[in-house]
Amino acid sequence: MKKKLTIALLIAVMALSAVSCTTADDGIDQNEGMITNVSWAEYYVDIGELCDAADLIAVGEISGVISESGEKVAEARWGGVLLYTTDFAFEIEQVLKGEGVEEILLHQTGAAGKQEISDDPLFEQGERCVLFLREYEAGKYCVLGGPQGRFMIIDDEVFSMNRILPDEAMISPDLDFDGVDLESFIGSVAANLEAGDV
Repeated sequence: MKKKLTIALLIAVMALSAVSCTTADDGIDQNEGMITNVSWAEYYVDIGELCDAADLIAVGEISGVISESGEKVAEARWGGVLLYTTDFAFEIEQVLKGEGVEEILLHQTGAAGKQEISDDPLFEQGERCVLFLREYEAGKYCVLGGPQGRFMIIDDEVFSMNRILPDEAMISPDLDFDGVDLESFIGSVAANLEAGDV
């Protein structure tokens, strides 16, 4: 499953412009502070599709960074592109689908000050959200479709990422939420789960 995640991340890297992201001979990291644009391998039309695809749907809060790492990928094609990832701790308040767990490891492409995806910015400590997640390894999760499976909670209202980043995030109109009451959003997810018998 980790290979599938690496392949998905490799696809994201291939969407980079022609600018090389390797380390120059002078030792300066050429992709420091780089904002990356990607094309997501998966596209979800509505909450029902996200519900069907998710292994875990949870309301919670980012409690901190666990680790950051960089790995050379696409060695044969481009001589190696340094791809950064960050693992976050996600404290779960409420599980809507999946096993009842209190905290999970959340894996995301990018690292602070090094690399970040334009429509899926790095999580921040204290960020509260509803996430639709895929378990790629026991106890380790990634968000489905980047910004498509990530909904921020601000003052108990739910916002899709296209509302947080209007010039960046492109999602289906049926995943567009602009200040929907959290309980109403949870009710919508529950209704979709019940309808799909997931």
